[in-house]
Amino acid sequence: MEFKLTSFLLAKVRFYFQLFLKNWNDFFDPDQVLEQEQTPTMPAFQINSFIDNALKNQTIVKLNVQTGQHTEMIEGQLFEDHRHQDVYFMTTPHNKKLTRIIFKKQIIGISMNNSTNTISPDTTLKTRTRLRKTS
Repeated sequence: MEFKLTSFLLAKVRFYFQLFLKNWNDFFDPDQVLEQEQTPTMPAFQINSFIDNALKNQTIVKLNVQTGQHTEMIEGQLFEDHRHQDVYFMTTPHNKKLTRIIFKKQIIGISMNNSTNTISPDTTLKTRTRLRKTS
């Protein structure tokens, strides 16, 4: 009786763990992010230039992001994910809370805010802000 209960529990744990891994991989798979053709409003070199400037100067940007059939405007500060290529983190400007994971191919437009909204590390924080590696 105890053997059947243990094997039953082990089978349930294995099933839910495999389901969790499948959902996790589907969520973070960059190929699944945008399935239809997108029409960018900005050229790729200009988007790359703006992203590089935003990362270098730690400025607040407004991104026009296309997810599926919808486009939305997001405002915040970009951080680069060093473990993946063309993946960025969007955080809120003031308290650095992670609000979004953005793939480069989702970005269809980007604009820099005026210089009054720039965040300088020496005025708000004593050390440079870096996102922690969790795995």
